[in-house]
Amino acid sequence: EVDDNNRTYEDSNRSSLYNYGVYIQENIGFQNKYYLDLGVRGDYNTGFGDNVGWQWYPKVGVSYMLTSEEFMEPLTESGILGSFRFYANYGVAGNYPPAFAYQKTVTFNKYLNGTTAEYGQYGNPDLRPEKKHSVELGFNSQWANGYIQFGMAYYNAVTRDALFSVHTAPSSGQSSTYLANIGKIRNRGFEFTIASDFIQAKDWHARFQASLNTLSNKVISTGGETAFGVGTFANEALIQNIVEEGKPIGFLRGNKAVFNEDGSYSHTEALADLGSTLPDAYGPLSLSVDYKNFSLYANADYQIGGYVYELDRHFRWRYGASDPCVDESWIPEGKSHKEVWTNFTNRFVEKADYLKVRTIGASYKFRLDKAVKELTVSFTCYNPFSFTKAEVDPEACLSDAASYGGASV
Repeated sequence: EVDDNNRTYEDSNRSSLYNYGVYIQENIGFQNKYYLDLGVRGDYNTGFGDNVGWQWYPKVGVSYMLTSEEFMEPLTESGILGSFRFYANYGVAGNYPPAFAYQKTVTFNKYLNGTTAEYGQYGNPDLRPEKKHSVELGFNSQWANGYIQFGMAYYNAVTRDALFSVHTAPSSGQSSTYLANIGKIRNRGFEFTIASDFIQAKDWHARFQASLNTLSNKVISTGGETAFGVGTFANEALIQNIVEEGKPIGFLRGNKAVFNEDGSYSHTEALADLGSTLPDAYGPLSLSVDYKNFSLYANADYQIGGYVYELDRHFRWRYGASDPCVDESWIPEGKSHKEVWTNFTNRFVEKADYLKVRTIGASYKFRLDKAVKELTVSFTCYNPFSFTKAEVDPEACLSDAASYGGASV
């Protein structure tokens, strides 16, 4: 920093954050068919508020191996059923608050060749981690001499003490928001997994695996706070990612063009729900084929449901470019795109479905007898194919599901 007298000032600071933890776990088995898993973890982080001490995260799991029963022997000995296990789990996981967010600070500025002090960060001595309480019930199994594996589970996870930005009273004269543990968010759904070692020969082996995970997300409570924006967008005349009780977290809210029965433009509805950024279902896919020392593999993932706002297309339309999602007859006479562009925000919100091939690769393993016993040569192509419902990449958009990183989903 250089002042009016050409004097140079320099300042620096250094801060440290520490985390301390302890973990205890015990696994108990009985008769090779009943199993109990117990554990507890304790954490203390210097990012916690001054009024917050150690935080504890217990877990308990039980499982039952059905195929260890005598009456299942005919199926297991024939190879029809390899294994069948039921399980149930409960656990608590934590998500730390941002470092130093609990501290109250003062901000210094220059004024008339002097220094002024004003309120900086509001701080919160009660700031503590979010805690996700999860319950899972399911089973996994192997069939046909291991050629097929299938599993299914139901999960219900409730995040308590979710970290939301709370508005301060205007009369306080302090910063407009501070971080507090006031939210409650629920996630629940089903998980299905199927895999098959569909080729098992002397020189050949091939395996395919796929998963389908459903997601139902809802903000149960915002601690009395009215609906508020998170993430990238903050202009309610355009579009926002919103947190509101009873809605999926970070849903898109903005202007919605309403049309008459004949298809002509009628009016624009403000602050309309334009869809959730979260998918209804998602999962990974993988395939691998091995022949002797040669391997070929590919991995992909997909999502179904959810919406994405195409800011780049909307901006191009604002400055005069044409777009098939907006008919020029909808523009009032004498008006330009720039004057009415926010009236049609919902026309630039599209489904965020996609299928993406993340990697395709191959490798060959050379067996050598001299100084080098083994040499593997491989080739991998990253992100070779992407098939999307929208005209933009849903994962590279400002309004995607990850744009409000502090909220737990």
